[in-house]
Amino acid sequence: TNSLMDVSAEALLKFGGNFKALTFSGEEWRLWANTLLHGGLIHLAMNISCLCSFGPMLERMAGHVKFLALYLVAAIGASVVSAIFNGDVVSIGASGAIFGIFGYLMMYVLVIGWRFGLTKDLIWAHLKQGLIFVGVNLAYSLRPGIDMSAHVGGLLIGVGVGFLFAFVELLYPKFFSRFIKCVLVVLSLVVISKMTYSWIKSDS
Repeated sequence: TNSLMDVSAEALLKFGGNFKALTFSGEEWRLWANTLLHGGLIHLAMNISCLCSFGPMLERMAGHVKFLALYLVAAIGASVVSAIFNGDVVSIGASGAIFGIFGYLMMYVLVIGWRFGLTKDLIWAHLKQGLIFVGVNLAYSLRPGIDMSAHVGGLLIGVGVGFLFAFVELLYPKFFSRFIKCVLVVLSLVVISKMTYSWIKSDS
């Protein structure tokens, strides 16, 4: 089938689905492009709903530039993990990036949430809700056709980066706010340039 509710694997592969045999054979642009594709309106609506539920909170805490850069890092990182461990199927969707953003938010709240006016009780409440969210969604990921590797990969990347960045920001706030932001922006530009070059090369 190929409709708004259910897009075929062939169509998704054509427009950038993540597939190991192609992705690691000169078509690295798929690592980013696949996160823009969804299997239908329901899939898209679910990811938008999840992102809108906690994305704005992290964006307020981290800032617009850092949020976008972190989203890109989590998206591509999750795609790499998916290609390695689930490379025999066509993988698409922003779920890995969303799990990454959520993992980052949990670490940010845990380590420096107090700097944003969160009390100890509120911090633990957020973490409990977060653990429930992760548990429910990972359990849902066990269903056939769901890319568990992208979800887990994105989550671990977000947790790791969030834990590291939160502590660096806590210890060296002035250094972090300038240096890390510059690093993320440069990294994002390099990655986007590489993805674009790979796409142009594979399309020629």
